Amino acid sequence: MGRSGSTAGWNLRRLTVRQVLWLLNSTPAGTVCTRRRVEGWIERGGVQVADADGRIDLFRLAGWLWNQRQAGGEADGGDSYERHRERVGRHKRSRSESAREIGDLPRVRRPRVRAASERSLERFCRWYLTETFSLPFSDDHRKVIAAIERCIEGGGQFVYAMPRGSGKTSLLEAATLWAILSGRRRAVALIGPDEQHATERAQNLRAAIEYNDRLAQDWPEVCHGVRCLRGVGQRRLLYRGKPVRYELSGKRLVLARLGDRGIETGAVVWCAGVTGQIRGMAYRGPDGRVWRPQVIIVDDPQTDESARSPAQTASREAILTGAVLGLAGPGKRPAVIVAGTVIEADDLMDRLFDRETHPDWHGERLALVYRWPDRGDLWDEYLAIRRRALRRGGSGAAATKFYRAHREEMDRGAKVAWPERYDPVTELSAIQHAYNLRARDERAFWS
Repeated sequence: MGRSGSTAGWNLRRLTVRQVLWLLNSTPAGTVCTRRRVEGWIERGGVQVADADGRIDLFRLAGWLWNQRQAGGEADGGDSYERHRERVGRHKRSRSESAREIGDLPRVRRPRVRAASERSLERFCRWYLTETFSLPFSDDHRKVIAAIERCIEGGGQFVYAMPRGSGKTSLLEAATLWAILSGRRRAVALIGPDEQHATERAQNLRAAIEYNDRLAQDWPEVCHGVRCLRGVGQRRLLYRGKPVRYELSGKRLVLARLGDRGIETGAVVWCAGVTGQIRGMAYRGPDGRVWRPQVIIVDDPQTDESARSPAQTASREAILTGAVLGLAGPGKRPAVIVAGTVIEADDLMDRLFDRETHPDWHGERLALVYRWPDRGDLWDEYLAIRRRALRRGGSGAAATKFYRAHREEMDRGAKVAWPERYDPVTELSAIQHAYNLRARDERAFWS
């Protein structure tokens, strides 16, 4: 019966584990049993299978195995444990996949509002970013918004200079969101003066997509999956059983667009400093498509220090007209928008407005005050009262009182760009706000 040797003299009612294995595996079927399996039978069957010394009664073992099979139980201790582990593993995987599954997308709550906002950047800002744009837009804002829309739609190079505090950065971030959510442009490079600003831009965009309830309600195909991440940038989510790719850490944002067509790359946004690593911006999606920036938005490409340095100005000018314009790839015409403030004569922003040097750049210089009041003498008196009060530790309330008493005369002839730009707690008008800024730092104000 054995492979070699004989079983003569074996007591079939007191077999060792080794002898049982010898018998069971000495058939034409080859190896059909393992030591772990036999030991499992002994553990499960106890005295029904073996004696106290672990000697197996072959006849009782056969009867026990038959009874186990008839009862529908698991006679196999070793393999049943393996199957148990498999079942537990499948259950855990199923629960994990269920927890990671995004599920059905919510319906668009306000389809008409969304449709109107997709056509208009101004409406998009007013409806979805009300906390940021709480004041009415000025005519200058509307002029810039219209130019940004045209540039994003048709490409080209647009530059505009606005006074500090006019909301340039907020408007550019809004334009980025509008471009990627509306689907006009899904690959955007947002470039700031340095790496710190680049990180802040990326965080601001992520926060808007992740926490803005109105955006989530009307653009669920982009925002809902990000919200399911629950703040964890590396969590692996599933949509209809397929993995969804998100990248929300660092200076690059990769968003998925979910829907009836399955999973698509919804948007790629790169954030970088103008003097940092901006070459080689490219992203290969799961479908193999390579994405490069279609819109390049440059926010404040110079600092106060670089504006005073001809060498730094020349270096940033070369980067802007060389590496930045080449980000879209050969033969591509990107939309390039540059916004900043002219700080010094012949600084970077000032040079971009030189049509002889840069005829391909088109844009606007926008001011804080377009016409100063006729009664400059009264404003000189106002500033003198304010300076005396501030030197004595006052708040300037006396100067505001003087302005209130002579406001009609002091406002005559004035034309400001943004009538709503002033502090309603301490100031009465935008022209008063302009004079207060002028008094704080005359040179910085005129720059």
